[in-house]
Amino acid sequence: MSIYTSNDITYRPFALGAEEPIPLQVIAEPTDGLAEPFAVVVRLFASDRDFPSEHPVIINGAEVNITIAENGNGQAAWSLPDGSRAYLRSRDLDQTAIEALVARLTPRDRTASIPGFDVASTGDPNELVLLHEHMNTGLSGTVTIFECRVATSGYIYRVRVIEGDPVFVAFGIIDVPRPYAVGVNGDGVITIAGLPDSNAPTLQQVTNADSATWAALPLSEYP
Repeated sequence: MSIYTSNDITYRPFALGAEEPIPLQVIAEPTDGLAEPFAVVVRLFASDRDFPSEHPVIINGAEVNITIAENGNGQAAWSLPDGSRAYLRSRDLDQTAIEALVARLTPRDRTASIPGFDVASTGDPNELVLLHEHMNTGLSGTVTIFECRVATSGYIYRVRVIEGDPVFVAFGIIDVPRPYAVGVNGDGVITIAGLPDSNAPTLQQVTNADSATWAALPLSEYP
């Protein structure tokens, strides 16, 4: 088992470079949103990063480049009138859903305390909402990781418990190789990553061990 603790860090998602500070926003369902399809969006003011342009569509007069991977992760990138750029990552949203979400985003004034996006409401009670937002500075959280091996297949699976600032938790799901299972755990989440298989561990099998079991686990701690 390994424990990674981050305190008051500057977080740079998706290898976007050293630009800072930038706004980070999480758009998800109000209840258990991180276990459901959701998106995160960042606004970049000084990045020259090139983004994929596989499926350009026009949304609110802007050319938005959308890409969806076979595993269900998606991304969208577009330029804003003031020269800044928007970059969205999603989990389990299809092309139509991504287009509809981008259409609801309006950039805030650069002088706003969090100069990201306002998210318009369509009146749909099931719509995704702006659930969390934070600048990418001053974030804190803890990631606890342990691995298990399935005897029948020999496959190794990585279980992660992510806790901390809500933005830290959400980006911890989507800024890593895609986990096949995500479950809400209080204010944090549990994720499982590995090769999908009929004998793969499930969220229901992840339980909190008793104190004797925890004490017997080899532990590595990272600041």
